[in-house]
Amino acid sequence: MFEQPRRLHPASIVINFGTYFVASVKALAAPLFAAIFAGRKSEGHIVTLMFGGMFVLVGGIALVGPLLHYLSTTYVIEGDALVISSGFVFRKKRTIPLSRIQTSMSSARCGIDFWARLP
Repeated sequence: MFEQPRRLHPASIVINFGTYFVASVKALAAPLFAAIFAGRKSEGHIVTLMFGGMFVLVGGIALVGPLLHYLSTTYVIEGDALVISSGFVFRKKRTIPLSRIQTSMSSARCGIDFWARLP
């Protein structure tokens, strides 16, 4: 069935972007506040450039994480086990026997249930 290692779905980059973006904002909160308070007495265009630069920096950092995760994670079914290999610097290999997997979803509806429940 899956003789060759396969990558995750490319949508995982977009899905993981939010997690990495929040982590990047938390990590850069102190420099962001320093830029806000340092730019209070500056001219308007300098403050705008500082904010724009910070958002580009945070967005760039947040995009590198999901991209590396996507490129370094593969899965394959070997015999009667699912083997997941992940990690960019330190490779981690997890083996899950197929008998331990209770259910699997062959299709996901990307939040259709959520939007259907809204009034």
